[in-house]
Amino acid sequence: MKKFLFTLFLLPIAVVLYAQTDRLVTLIGDTLTGKISVSSGRNTHQIINLRNGEDRQRFKVYQVKSVIKGSKYYVPVKVADRYQLGLLVKEGYLSLYKVRDTEETNSTSYSEKVLIKKDGSVLMVPNLAFKKFMSQFLGDCDIVRKGFEKNEYKKSDLNRIIDDYNQCITENSLTIKTEKKETELKETDESSPQNQSKIEKIESLIWHIRQDHTVTNLDDVIDMLHDLKNKISADKEAPSYLINALRSSLNSHKDYLEQLNQVLGQ
Repeated sequence: MKKFLFTLFLLPIAVVLYAQTDRLVTLIGDTLTGKISVSSGRNTHQIINLRNGEDRQRFKVYQVKSVIKGSKYYVPVKVADRYQLGLLVKEGYLSLYKVRDTEETNSTSYSEKVLIKKDGSVLMVPNLAFKKFMSQFLGDCDIVRKGFEKNEYKKSDLNRIIDDYNQCITENSLTIKTEKKETELKETDESSPQNQSKIEKIESLIWHIRQDHTVTNLDDVIDMLHDLKNKISADKEAPSYLINALRSSLNSHKDYLEQLNQVLGQ
């Protein structure tokens, strides 16, 4: 009975200890646990240190998919030509992150706000000329742009601005997707079943890459994948330079490279 009660006493402690364990997910999907610390130097990329007992591992920040510390979720972002961890604050096509102060070498506080679009566009939330820079960055949405012109937005309305912009993009995307889907259906109807399967794999690859901020030259990679898709839709052979360029761009992302090789039958 005493042994049973002692075990029950330990259970809450074990749960607390586990809950306090940091987690790191690598690019290949492995989940590692331990105590995580992040370098604060001014290198082109941060270094993530993972310690689990005597075992220590080091990762370049772009070798990681995500880091979880307590209730906080971090992902690699590229700001001012530097790869670093960004604390996810608000997620969407336009996402809000917090990063360490880029002007303070030894800063450990995630105090600077950064806006990042799914297409890779980045804007540090400005303290000065807020209206000017924000309206330029979000100008592809007429509703938000006009909102700035009418002085409907203030710096304190950042969350509302993000919500309005994401809603605008979603509505525009639905219209574009409907038109695009109709065009693609006409193209795929004329394609062989084998080519249709390849097209679906490319579309899946494009979708996953759009969500991944660690892919460099994101727009170029997506454009090349669309070119490859168009070649397959037209039952034409993809040029070697296109294939080589895609492989080179995805070389550091083994899972994406494997999906590409499946499409190419290699």
